[in-house]
Amino acid sequence: MKRAAVISLGCDKNLVDSEVVSGKLLEEGFDCLCSPEEADCVVLNTCAFMEDACRESYEWIEKLCSLKKNSTDKTLLVMGCLPSRFGEDLTVRFPSVDCWVTPDALPHVPRLLQEKAQGYITEKKPYLYNEATARLLSTPSHFAYLKIAEGCNHRCTFCIIPRLRGPLRSRSLASIEKEARNLAGMGVKEFILVAQDVGSYGVDLYHRRALPLLLRRLGKVLPAESWIRLLYVSPESLNNELIEAIAGIPQVCRYVDIPLQHADPKILQAMNRPPNIEPVLDTIQYLRSLLPEMVFRTTLVTGFPGEGEEEHQKVLELMRAVTFERLGVFPYSEGSDCASSSLHPKVPGEIALQRAGEIMALQKKIMHSFHLSLLGKKIPVIVEEKVSSGARRGRGKYAGRSYADAPGVDCHISLRGVPGNGQTGSLRMAKVTRANIFELEGVLL
Repeated sequence: MKRAAVISLGCDKNLVDSEVVSGKLLEEGFDCLCSPEEADCVVLNTCAFMEDACRESYEWIEKLCSLKKNSTDKTLLVMGCLPSRFGEDLTVRFPSVDCWVTPDALPHVPRLLQEKAQGYITEKKPYLYNEATARLLSTPSHFAYLKIAEGCNHRCTFCIIPRLRGPLRSRSLASIEKEARNLAGMGVKEFILVAQDVGSYGVDLYHRRALPLLLRRLGKVLPAESWIRLLYVSPESLNNELIEAIAGIPQVCRYVDIPLQHADPKILQAMNRPPNIEPVLDTIQYLRSLLPEMVFRTTLVTGFPGEGEEEHQKVLELMRAVTFERLGVFPYSEGSDCASSSLHPKVPGEIALQRAGEIMALQKKIMHSFHLSLLGKKIPVIVEEKVSSGARRGRGKYAGRSYADAPGVDCHISLRGVPGNGQTGSLRMAKVTRANIFELEGVLL
């Protein structure tokens, strides 16, 4: 039996691809549960969205090439966005890599490893996995990412995803429903819907924004004790139908991730995004009036070409007005193949970094205020793991997340008590007893 190691870099959507590759390798008789040092074949799934991501990918490739020097029989295959972005030039830069595979050629990975294929491999036919595709989950057993679409139809000037991943390709409602049922049967409690833009789901397949339809179907088939979490909802897709679905389906977390990127109309227009965000802000205000427990996450970019101090202050004003409970910020990262690379004036990197620091300083205050508002309240939580045992049998300290926290990007809650049936992965209510900037403490009820 050949041994394979699969290393996944980048986003959760990339992680799903890595899980599919692992599943396919397992089907072909590979042992996928070994380290790169032990493996006969190493698969590195790369990210190339920003320059920092490219650097991380390059560092991993160099590390694995060094490992390969000590084991001449080891096969190294690099797949994902890096080969898609830089093409066959990579074969010259890293001659020790045996095979480079673009995202749509993902299904061929087991065969390529078996044949010890060499060179740059691409596939013209777009690939989209479905409910019948083998997939080896790498997340804890109580949550899983459910990729509902691939590709993107937006043309943001700072983003190369449409070129790397192609246009929007939605999975069918039936396919997603079947996979969700399968995951529920495996014990998954939290279903995290991901795509480049989940709000555009169905536009290609059903000629309409079909996320509300999908949520209603999932709400009917998933157990009552489930969470459905939405990541990457484009601002323009937050319409009345989606609001009704969020409010009316009990399993849908009162949490929406809406990447606004900026607040200034001029900068948004230069990004090729809708310049008027007022309708989105009105929708957020309406949702909060409808569901006071609603939590919003957003992502911002600092240092985009043309951003001056006045434009930066508008971002801070937006934050004070909306008080996003969760927020991520990134200094602008420019690639020569991005449309925004032709825009001027450029903002020095140190200024972009300074502005990102100012945004996070304000966000810490907003988060702390939000956490303090939860003191004494009962909130939904998911128990993730046992940290320590208590003096009384079955009692102890547990790490968990509240409904307001997506895994890997948000905060945590430290819990005391007994989770349901003595098992982690259970959905419970907890009373918040302490709060700081990044973490809550509570007692399981």
